[in-house]
Amino acid sequence: MILDIQNISCGYGKKTVIRNFSARVESGGVFCLLGPNGVGKTTLFKTILRLLPPVSGQIYLDGKNISDYTDMEFARKVAYVPQAHTPPFAFSVRDVVVMGRISHMGAFSSPSKKDYETADQVLQELGIWRLRERAYTELSGGERQMVLIARALAQEPMFLMMDEPTSNLDFGNQVSVLRTVCRLARKGLGILMTTHFPEHMAQCNAKGVLILRDGRYIFGNSDIILTPENLRDAYGIEALIMDVENKGTKIKICQPLLEETAQGN
Repeated sequence: MILDIQNISCGYGKKTVIRNFSARVESGGVFCLLGPNGVGKTTLFKTILRLLPPVSGQIYLDGKNISDYTDMEFARKVAYVPQAHTPPFAFSVRDVVVMGRISHMGAFSSPSKKDYETADQVLQELGIWRLRERAYTELSGGERQMVLIARALAQEPMFLMMDEPTSNLDFGNQVSVLRTVCRLARKGLGILMTTHFPEHMAQCNAKGVLILRDGRYIFGNSDIILTPENLRDAYGIEALIMDVENKGTKIKICQPLLEETAQGN
């Protein structure tokens, strides 16, 4: 299945922040959106999710314009993992995950045995079964992020959209989330992810786009996007890009140069 974004321009009201953007995201792969704050990554996300109407252009999912899907149909194809979420009530983790089944329920119906079985299966697959009876509001940031991923997977989507899934997480939880992203892609999901960490693109073996501050885009894999020149144009910093090999696996490291380091101090 393919998510085909064709010449999309998007924004708020009369303000257009993304112009003539095109990309193809396929099932079984990871596509990263990188770029500094304010260049339109979240606006583009909202447009793909149908939360904002496009200024111009079209988006097709499985060959069908996304505007032609009903809300329930679209929710069975595309799931969304936000940066953070705090519900007004202290639902259990299991109940939060079951909420992802709403698109499979009839109007005014309650979760079925199958809905709970699907939720339990996802909790087990993500390794967070132990949390099922815990109150979601009492979890750590990393645990909450994994529960949000579980809720999205309970929708049984073909594409998973993740808005900065590792923001505000410690190093260990970042690694846990990225491992989950890679595992889900290998199982056939298409993943579209925004991130502030260029290295995450290389770690997920992703294709993607770097949005520069002047509105230009650079498409490609990590070797094309992660260069000192591109990071300078995007973020206004100097950085070293290093390729390190560990046990036959090549790892790309992005090391920003602080002013003192750049001057040799």
